[in-house]
Amino acid sequence: MDKSFTVFFIALFCLVPTYQELIAQNDKTAPDLNRFINWTVNDPVYVAKNVSHRDLGLLIAAGVSIAAVSALDRRSSSYTQSEFRNSRTLEAANELGNFDYIAPLSAALFGTSLLTDRRKFQDAAFTSFQSLLYTYLSVYTLKYVFARERPSQNSSPYAFNFFERDAASFPSGHSSNAFALVVPWVVYYPGVVTYSMLALPVGTAIARISKGEHWLSDVYAGALIGAFWGYKLSKRHLDLNRSDNLAITPFYGRNGGGVSLKVTF
Repeated sequence: MDKSFTVFFIALFCLVPTYQELIAQNDKTAPDLNRFINWTVNDPVYVAKNVSHRDLGLLIAAGVSIAAVSALDRRSSSYTQSEFRNSRTLEAANELGNFDYIAPLSAALFGTSLLTDRRKFQDAAFTSFQSLLYTYLSVYTLKYVFARERPSQNSSPYAFNFFERDAASFPSGHSSNAFALVVPWVVYYPGVVTYSMLALPVGTAIARISKGEHWLSDVYAGALIGAFWGYKLSKRHLDLNRSDNLAITPFYGRNGGGVSLKVTF
């Protein structure tokens, strides 16, 4: 496939949120670049310190669902490769998960956002890039731990070598990257346009199976990881931007009155 078309496809994807932002003329705010430093430094600490019972429950549920999906690995791999292996559309969607392409483009989009006075647009672009980095680190750690062989390496979907570098099928890096890139835009700008953009990472996941690079459970796990980081970081950043995190309440008593100030982090 022509690489120039692939780059154009990814660049076009990155411009969709830009267009949506330009037509949503409703959140002009003077830029405050210190918040990006704050998020970069404090987000890892926040995530580590705020693991709840709900998070652990979701992790267990994710593990169970991945195990259940793996029962379909062999059949889905055979079908998808036979039906979609030569699809040019999926070939383009495949590149949406290529970290070497989308990481620089995502960083460039964030840099471009700083030239505007759109705080929400800046935050979405930063969160998308940050989500991509967190996802990349998470996925490649798990790849090393599980060391699962790809369909092109082994016809069995249960070939796990554990802590080896020669096998890296689980989870899918392309699928996780694509979801990590897109989900923050959906959270920041919920609507028909952004929801429809979720078809792009889904296409990436299908492309990875059709090329014989991943099993269904690989791309499913990758999608969960990318979506988790995209959603988790977006909600954190949006909550910190809410005015209701700063609560000013008047009070009265026998000895007079005053104002209580409550800041929630």
